[in-house]
Amino acid sequence: MHDLLHQAFERFADCAVARFAARMESAANADEACEVIAASIEHDSLASPNELNIGLEFYTLAARDPSFRDISDRWMASIQYSMAQYFDAETVILLDAMIEGLTLHRALGGEPKDPQPILDGVRRIALGK
Repeated sequence: MHDLLHQAFERFADCAVARFAARMESAANADEACEVIAASIEHDSLASPNELNIGLEFYTLAARDPSFRDISDRWMASIQYSMAQYFDAETVILLDAMIEGLTLHRALGGEPKDPQPILDGVRRIALGK
């Protein structure tokens, strides 16, 4: 069962990383990267209740069982690498934390959110605007 779960979550993470990387490749500059990150949060991380729940199940499992942390380590490193093309290392860490935090808030709150504050928050962290 452990191996099946590991493979399933690894595939889930790989798909999430590929989707995020593809979005980031469409950005030509830091401002466009902010828009891409906000769109990714709204349309990828938060759009599907099923994917949101799978992600949260993974986080819980990885928190309890260190044998799953290789997946979360690669996932985080890949997401941060995609953002590092546009932002310095400290900003990338803050943006990654924002993405994860908003995902958790949406999972616990459940109600639809206005996407504008997400974009405003990404720009505030990334560009100081």
